[in-house]
Amino acid sequence: MKYNLLGAVSTIALGAAFGIGTHGAAHAALTCSGTMSNGTCTEIDHITATGQDFTNISIPVDYFSASNVGSGPIPTGTLSSVTYSFGDMVHVSGTLTNSGSGTATGSFAVSINQYTFAGGTPSSFLSPTQTGSAGTFHSALVTLTPGQKTPFSTTKTFTSGTFNGTPPSQYANTGQFDALVNTLTQGGASSTPANFTASEATVETAFVTITYNYTTPPPPPPPPSPTPEPASMALLGVGLAGLGAIRRRRKS
Repeated sequence: MKYNLLGAVSTIALGAAFGIGTHGAAHAALTCSGTMSNGTCTEIDHITATGQDFTNISIPVDYFSASNVGSGPIPTGTLSSVTYSFGDMVHVSGTLTNSGSGTATGSFAVSINQYTFAGGTPSSFLSPTQTGSAGTFHSALVTLTPGQKTPFSTTKTFTSGTFNGTPPSQYANTGQFDALVNTLTQGGASSTPANFTASEATVETAFVTITYNYTTPPPPPPPPSPTPEPASMALLGVGLAGLGAIRRRRKS
């Protein structure tokens, strides 16, 4: 893709242009905390790509299960609500070179940074699909003489707002469900005059944060005191009457 930055025209894709990269997922277990009446279970799941964008890559997310909060002092919980957010971080580093015949000033700039999160299989996570984007960002401006080189590094993180997952029952199950992520990142070297070139590498991380809010039922009331049966009461009455008769005879 061609675009004009600070007078320079660059064609670069911070993705496929870097060749085949590798995806690495880190799946975090739910961490729960709360009281006897309510609490939360939260996890942050992320996946990292080196040298490429994400294309229909899934991030596994744990369902809420009552057993997650069913040990220790916290009794089994019931899911009451769900909130989630997601985002993307792009780190670009490399070397800027002044390939021209005169002194120039410029940087490496990322002009496009977008993500799309959608429901996976089963598709109960996100509906409708959520998208986000970040504006142009760049490394520090540098001034280079002809043939001079300098390293550069720039990082951008952008996140969504917080969304409510409704109904919560969609998130209460066993096992995992997927969040699908797609990204598009493009950028290149720019300078005035247009003399800079760049070698660059990217590391991109997409992440999902999900929070389950749960309530716990109150403890059951203590069992009631046993109520005497009618037959037992009758026997007790006969016994008391007999004792009264014996006492009257002794007095007489």
